[in-house]
Amino acid sequence: MTSEELGARARQLALGQRRLRRLLDAVVTISADMEPRAVLEHIVAAAAELVGARYGALGVLGPERDFVDLVTVGVDEERMLAADGLSQRHGLLIGPITERKPLRVDDIRADPRSVGFPPCHPRTTTLLGVPLTVRDTVYGNLYLAERRTARRSPTTTIPTALASAASVSIENARLHQDSNG
Repeated sequence: MTSEELGARARQLALGQRRLRRLLDAVVTISADMEPRAVLEHIVAAAAELVGARYGALGVLGPERDFVDLVTVGVDEERMLAADGLSQRHGLLIGPITERKPLRVDDIRADPRSVGFPPCHPRTTTLLGVPLTVRDTVYGNLYLAERRTARRSPTTTIPTALASAASVSIENARLHQDSNG
């Protein structure tokens, strides 16, 4: 094995260790004494970083099954929401919720379900979405868009783990709110 190959492997191992540390930090955040919104912000930022996505969003469903909150990374959330408010049940963004499984799209514009993006939404090509679920309850979805590198598509393992962490955080916040009347 050449020194270049050894160096490449060492860099790959270091990257893997940094990614694992970031994932563990994000999951541990749930048990920290943080506001629920801060936990979700931390989780979506970690997910985008770990899969190499330029943009990330976490949509939270309310009791009526409509979106009541949106946490973003890489986009101007305030400007997007001011333009159209929270998008609701249509297009690609609802797929992981209704189907309760991950969604991967390599060319958003070519997908017939690609509708409902607000006018100021950044132009994206790739999309990876996973539902936020705890047991039989769906709390929303986590989306990661526009890979930063041309490397192979990320697996859904890390986003699914972080979506589970976000789901637990949302469920705990709601249980706490309900118990305090």
